[in-house]
Amino acid sequence: MKQHGLSKKECLLKPYQYKSVYKSRRLQKSAIVWLYSSPNGLAYNRMGISASKKTCANNVTRNRVKRILRQVFQQDKTVYGCGVDIVFVLKKLPKTVDLRTFDQEVKAQQG
Repeated sequence: MKQHGLSKKECLLKPYQYKSVYKSRRLQKSAIVWLYSSPNGLAYNRMGISASKKTCANNVTRNRVKRILRQVFQQDKTVYGCGVDIVFVLKKLPKTVDLRTFDQEVKAQQG
């Protein structure tokens, strides 16, 4: 059976991992999502998401945004290259919380 989702090795789990990505200062900004990236020296990409209670106060909405960002990452893993740590930081909640909105924002930062 095919496993859906990200494996543990593809996720940033510890605070020091997030801090190392933030220190690299490779930042791409948009109105909704900021994307921090840093080379990790591994053969695969890892991702993390930062969505604060201040940005989206509703837990249901915040978890939906995180699911959507994981899906965007899974669809386009090769766009980021190989061996990169990526942190998505939600800065503003869009009017419509759907896959298309976040996909467009992330692709606009890449291209």
